[in-house]
Parts: sequence; C-alpha cells; structure tokens
Amino acid sequence: MRRLLRKIDELIRITALRLVDVLRRTAEVRRVDAFRRIAVLRRSDAFRRIAVLRRSDVFRRIAVLRRSDAFRRIAVLRRSDAFRRIVVLRRSDAFRRIVVLGLSALLLACDPFESGIGSTVIASTESDSEAETVSVTGIEFTDMAVTIGVGQNYQLQVNIYPEDATDKSLTWKSTNSSVVLVSQSGVVTGKKKGAATIDAITNDGGLSASVRVTVTDSVKVTGVKLNKKSKTLKVGKSVKLKATVKPSKATNKAVTWKSSNKKVAKVDKSGKVTAVKKGKTVITVKTKDGKYTAKCKITVK
Repeated sequence: MRRLLRKIDELIRITALRLVDVLRRTAEVRRVDAFRRIAVLRRSDAFRRIAVLRRSDVFRRIAVLRRSDAFRRIAVLRRSDAFRRIVVLRRSDAFRRIVVLGLSALLLACDPFESGIGSTVIASTESDSEAETVSVTGIEFTDMAVTIGVGQNYQLQVNIYPEDATDKSLTWKSTNSSVVLVSQSGVVTGKKKGAATIDAITNDGGLSASVRVTVTDSVKVTGVKLNKKSKTLKVGKSVKLKATVKPSKATNKAVTWKSSNKKVAKVDKSGKVTAVKKGKTVITVKTKDGKYTAKCKITVK
C-alpha cells in the first residue's frame, strides 16, 4: 500500500508540473473517446448532475475557473482526503482519466460535486434565479384633495401596488413651491394663499399620482362639541359619536379620540365606541389645533 501511495503521489506532482504538456495531449484525444471516458464516472451521481447543464454550458463553466483558482481549490482538500479518494480508483484507471481530461479530469477525479468545487458555480446561478424583483404597477393618493392653512403642515399618504413591491421609494414634486412646499417624505407646508399640485413619482417604473393642495388663510379652532354627553351600552354594542369643531370654517378640523378605560369601552379614530365589558369610562375628543376637548360618559351594562 505504501508503494502504491508513493507512486500516486509522484504521479500527481508530475502531472501538476507538466500541466501544459497534459493539456496539449488532451487536445489530441478524440472527442468520442473523451466522452466515453467521462461515462466511467458513477451514472447515479456524475451523470445526474452533469445532465442538468447543457453540454456547451458545462465546458463554459469549467473554463471560467482560472488556472490558479483551480489549484487553490484543490489545495484546500486535505492530503489524506485526496489520497483516500484516488486510491479507490485503480492505478491505471486514475492515470488514464488524468491524461485524457487534464485539469477537468483531475477535478472530476476528486469528485467535485461532493467536495463543493464544481457545485459552487451551479449554486451561484440557482441563487440568482431565486432573487426575484416585484415591480410597481400602480400608485394613488388616499386624499382626493387637501386644504391647509398658511404655515400648516400635512402628511400626504399614497397606496403603492402591489403591496409586496420591492422598491416603494418615491420622488415628490410641487408645481408651485412658493405656495405649497413638499418634502421628500410627503409632508406639505402651506407657504401662502393659493393652490398647487403635488406629484408623487415611483422610482421603480416612473409611475405617478397627483393631488391638489389648496392653501387658505388660517382660521383657528375655538372649540369642539360632542353630539352626546353620556351613553349607556350593552356589552358588544356600539355607538358613533360625532364631534363638531368650531368655527365651521376652521382650517384644521382634525381631532383625536381616547378612552379612559379601554377594557370597558374602546373608541376608533372615527369616533365609534364599542362596549367591551361592564363598567364605566370616559371618551374624550381633542382638536389638534388649540387642544380643545369634549367628553362623553359611557356606561356598559
């Protein structure tokens, strides 16, 4: 066995030093004979893997590996592992494969598909194909039109389709920045009385949507009133509270809703109150402009 290992070790070193000569000899071997010799590899493994790629693609992929890179990859294999793989082959068979296929046969003799040398190229192409990009197909504003006062800010909202689009980034533009200024996050600011059109443009595909923003002289809020001061509900039932902001021409009529005990009754952003369990709570509405409030007592039975 030791003599055999020494012979094989000598064979490998000679093959590496005379690689140019081996490749020259490889070119002289007939094409049919080369493929017949490759067929010696296990059909269940090598043929199954090689058959996935077209014949021309196999040679193109192997040619991509630089000569220096090929030797670096082979050197990574532990010497004991390399000898163990080659000893399995008969001495004459190993020599015949190396001479016929040169560097390609050497890689195959080391079973590249198991060691990872040959499968590296295939894996990279498969991972690339799995990385799919979902393109934007549409965009729309949630507001049909917007009215703000001078000096007032407002966050514009858009819906981008499909929801799982890869790139949802936008570019914002105003047709008249001296009237309405828009930031790249979609916040508009009223600069002076007038109107302007705000455009939101998708960076993927260049699709756009527009909304008209009107700036008026600011009218401050002076108060807010609820349509009910108290209400009794049964568990599971609901009631819609309506807030009236004064004056009716106030520029910013936005309000927020809050329940003092969400475990008894909860309220949504539209003022709908839903009874959860028996008890008492207070629903408070507050104006964003001026922080005026109004309250309604809720009793759940």
